[in-house]
Amino acid sequence: MEPNNTSSILGEQLTVSPDVNYQLTETSRWTRIACIISIVFLAILLLILVVAGSALTTVLGNFLPAGGDMLTGIFFVFIGIVFLVCGVLIYLLLRFSKLTSLGLRTQNQAVFNDGLAALKTYFIIYGVLSIVLISFSLVPLLTIF
Repeated sequence: MEPNNTSSILGEQLTVSPDVNYQLTETSRWTRIACIISIVFLAILLLILVVAGSALTTVLGNFLPAGGDMLTGIFFVFIGIVFLVCGVLIYLLLRFSKLTSLGLRTQNQAVFNDGLAALKTYFIIYGVLSIVLISFSLVPLLTIF
């Protein structure tokens, strides 16, 4: 990247001006803060789930018919999958934040591109999850017709 306050992203076609550099640096800082808050929130939820797991199992067992143990197990597997997906999304955002700020600070094109690739992956996963959740919410509407 060029040392004259303008760094090249795509060869000669696109450059990062000092203003864009500042905006990307601020974005990576705020993303890191959001990731830290999300990690703390997930840790608190996991702690609550571990502490109240047996009570939750008992409550679910009272409301479910015979064979409810299997449904309770499925519920906990579903919660585990949700935690895993949230963890992957948080990891990708944290990776974007770390690599983008490092790439801008050191003027390293490869590191900067890796940070943007992590953000791209984050949005792909988020988009697929959004489509799946929207389709699940539309299924009851389709049963009406």
